[in-house]
Amino acid sequence: LLVYASGKGQVEGSREYLTLVQDGDVWDYWPGNQPAPAGWNQLGFNPLGWILEGDGICGNTSSGLYEIIIPSEYGLGKWRYRSESVIGKSLPTVISKPDKVEFLYYEQNWGKGGTSTSFFVPRKLEYRVDHYSWIRKGDLNSSVQDLEAMVGPDDWLNPTFLGLFVAGIEDLNAPLMQFALDHYYSEERVDWYSNHLKKGSKEHMEGLVHRIKEMREVYDEVDPVVKWQIGPLE
Repeated sequence: LLVYASGKGQVEGSREYLTLVQDGDVWDYWPGNQPAPAGWNQLGFNPLGWILEGDGICGNTSSGLYEIIIPSEYGLGKWRYRSESVIGKSLPTVISKPDKVEFLYYEQNWGKGGTSTSFFVPRKLEYRVDHYSWIRKGDLNSSVQDLEAMVGPDDWLNPTFLGLFVAGIEDLNAPLMQFALDHYYSEERVDWYSNHLKKGSKEHMEGLVHRIKEMREVYDEVDPVVKWQIGPLE
């Protein structure tokens, strides 16, 4: 993370540094792929389009609260904005595409216990602009390669069977569950899976995929009369 200092905190005649961001402060990120907008270091600067970092959620894993704020112009120089609060292991990855902007991040799941049983579930949000601008959950099936490319020095951010499989359960996304089963399931981790999903055997997981597929069929039948907060299947 690169942080630009404005120089306003410099003490005249001193070679010491001042801590300008304290524990508990809310502060803003700006991606380093282009210059920051004019006036970014002035009081009253409007941070629309920034990702704000809030309080920490888990001190052991450094999970924290992030607020995604996106501007939307609706004529005559007037602006409104859409915002979404997420709990992530790290700053969400922003991917720009011709028809949308995607935000990928990992959310901590504590399983049946505390940090020792934690694993991280990938999430995807999409921001689209058609007649209206809106933010919704996205289909992770089309973003698995992006998730794999996000892998860094923190092993907790690697795609895992449990993370992808649980993401599929939450979104009634049987194809994503099947992908996790085909590419990330390990017989050596059956006991770990059993700690979270009752039975860790591959046969049991295949049964869950089938049941989620049936639940999705029910959802498709009652949508849009009944609204569930799940992602689409592309």
